[in-house]
Amino acid sequence: MWLVSWLELLMNNKITATILATTLATTRNMKLASIKIEGFRNVTKIKLDFNPDKKVFAFTGPNGHGKTNILEAIFLLAISKSFRTNENLDLIGFDADYCTLSADVVQGEET
Repeated sequence: MWLVSWLELLMNNKITATILATTLATTRNMKLASIKIEGFRNVTKIKLDFNPDKKVFAFTGPNGHGKTNILEAIFLLAISKSFRTNENLDLIGFDADYCTLSADVVQGEET
């Protein structure tokens, strides 16, 4: 497994953003193995493990319980940009001082 991205946003008098992305040039087909989210929007703390052999994942649940926020966290780790806002402060939960996102990926088979 490879640590692909780590993002931490701290909210004090000013915001500090640190983004670390590590990828291998030979890795073309990466698959998400797990993601850890803390203090991101309405997600207090969660770790999700995925089976990289599966081709389809579905997030189900009631409205307002964080399904889109999980997708936004994956998107943010993948390209270091949110699809919902341009303001980093918007990503930090209301009761949080910071947010942390991390993901593990594995190299998949060429298709």
